[in-house]
Amino acid sequence: MSDRYQQLVNTPIGKIVSKQIGLPAPVKLERYERGQPVVTGTVLFGAAPGGRLAGAVAEVLANIDAEVHTPLDGDIRTAAADAGLSAKVFNPDAAPEDQKFKALVFDASGIADSSQLHEAFAFFHPTIRRVRSSGRVIVLGTPP
Repeated sequence: MSDRYQQLVNTPIGKIVSKQIGLPAPVKLERYERGQPVVTGTVLFGAAPGGRLAGAVAEVLANIDAEVHTPLDGDIRTAAADAGLSAKVFNPDAAPEDQKFKALVFDASGIADSSQLHEAFAFFHPTIRRVRSSGRVIVLGTPP
């Protein structure tokens, strides 16, 4: 949908007309602008066992000074610590209901076949509803 369409449906008359004929009203998405932080919110970072990209992702998150939470998993916590990232622990069972994330980042490079997809499910199932408006879901993978 173009910006002109968005401008039209956000005018008073455009809202009325678009609602009557059943057209969607697009949400205004946040866009990066020079000088602002790369991520304006908390990032939840997880990985499947044997993930090969966790260290590199942790370094990127440390370089952009992201506020990061990780599940209580030895491999991902080790990768975060090695990158100098002071990540907080996220436990979906004990977390407050209103805790939201600007991004969910999952290293799926350790998934070799479909039987291991439960790792991605275990990460996203309790957290997908916690993604904030204009949030991102990033799944990283490599050929097995």
